[in-house]
Amino acid sequence: MRRLRRIGNVVNLFAVVVAVALALACASRMKMYVNPEHVVQVARPEHPNVAWSIVEFDDQGLMFDSAQLDRALAKLRELARTKAGHLRLVVYVHGWKHDASEEDAEDKNGNLRQFPLLLEQFESDDADDQVFGLYMAWRGEALGRDEPVNKLFQPWITFFSRIRAAGRVARPSFTEALLSVLTAAELEFNADPLQPDRTTSVVIGHSMGGYIVEEALSKAMLGSLFAQLPAVNVSKKYHAS
Repeated sequence: MRRLRRIGNVVNLFAVVVAVALALACASRMKMYVNPEHVVQVARPEHPNVAWSIVEFDDQGLMFDSAQLDRALAKLRELARTKAGHLRLVVYVHGWKHDASEEDAEDKNGNLRQFPLLLEQFESDDADDQVFGLYMAWRGEALGRDEPVNKLFQPWITFFSRIRAAGRVARPSFTEALLSVLTAAELEFNADPLQPDRTTSVVIGHSMGGYIVEEALSKAMLGSLFAQLPAVNVSKKYHAS
């Protein structure tokens, strides 16, 4: 009888593991942000010089919708034309148990809800200055907050799958998106030689988001370093004397 109970427990545990794996697999390409038409928005009416945008990535580091990045870049170009002051660009990559979902926007501890409040801390008293934020989202919350499996096993059940996903997110597509926004801010706002240095850029990675930022930027820095090295003729044969 005891043996049958042990077998039953093993079967139940296996069923839970399979359920979690299936839930993660089904969620890996699920878009998180539900209002793409509002991707670029003013944080709050009393802070008209604060705007922000969202760009989402799946578990493989691919953008869900490249139009999200296009909107962000278009907003930067618009601000460069209409604002005579300084741009403070804040790029934020959230961590574990967060994403760009409606739930994260409504949760008082959600990174997405807190993001506009963070941007307001970068405001200045000059009406010509602008703060623009980019919220780079990924599936830090692998399962829905209301999923029974999530409620039963959080926080530990998704930790290892999410840290592996964070490593995959920091692939060339993510790095390219990050660098394109940083570069666009510099080029658009510093195009006038009479008004140089109009841009301050800050990149923030929280929790596993810090790991993503480190991986993405370190690869870019290494690529830039190797690009500056003199060319080597690898086809030359060397013979031992």
